[in-house]
Amino acid sequence: MQHMDDEMPFASHIVKRGRMYQYVRRVPEDIADRFPYSRIQRSLRTPEKARAFEAAARVHAEVERQFAHARRNKGATLDLTPVDDWEWPDWRLLADWFKAVLIEDDWQARSRQLPAPPSTRVSRAASFGATARWRKPTSICGRLFAR
Repeated sequence: MQHMDDEMPFASHIVKRGRMYQYVRRVPEDIADRFPYSRIQRSLRTPEKARAFEAAARVHAEVERQFAHARRNKGATLDLTPVDDWEWPDWRLLADWFKAVLIEDDWQARSRQLPAPPSTRVSRAASFGATARWRKPTSICGRLFAR
């Protein structure tokens, strides 16, 4: 996933305030909720342009690591299960698992609409989830993603 600000060279993030250079960069929108501020601003502690570029390269690398870490933790970066070697039975198991998830979600939504007391609805939902064969690690999902 490419972000416009990620494509900018780090030199565009160097600004001079008074005599000193600073690294200033906005926090990308997709991970803005992971940071307590909307931009990153760090002093490069030098009035010399050449040293500012050297220091900015180090700060830029650290900021990129922080952004990548925030994206991994948020789920913006996907670690997908490789499917190149899957055969028809594997896809069938995945389809069956997905169908079971949809059926359970539908069943739970419908059970919440029943005129029974909430404690009864919760216990029915809990008992279904506890006994559902496809919820167990050795079931469909467990066999597919244990590879």
